[in-house]
Amino acid sequence: MGRYLSATAISASGLTAERMRMEVAANNIANAYTTRTPEGGPYRRQQVVFASSLNEALGSPHDGHSLGGVQIVGIQPDTTELPV
Repeated sequence: MGRYLSATAISASGLTAERMRMEVAANNIANAYTTRTPEGGPYRRQQVVFASSLNEALGSPHDGHSLGGVQIVGIQPDTTELPV
């Protein structure tokens, strides 16, 4: 595989990212009627934050081709204002 990710590794990173998105969505659905968290506040849906792994190892595009994949940066709560 060397210095560059193979097409299989790129696809695998995308599948891993989408699996995490599905797990977070399932958690949000399971908590849809949760009125209070253990900390006492209202439940806020979670969102997965993705970033491109595009050429990060190279520092710049190689011959104009996009090499890389997807990485999960984190999971964060939705910060939109709650209805009153």
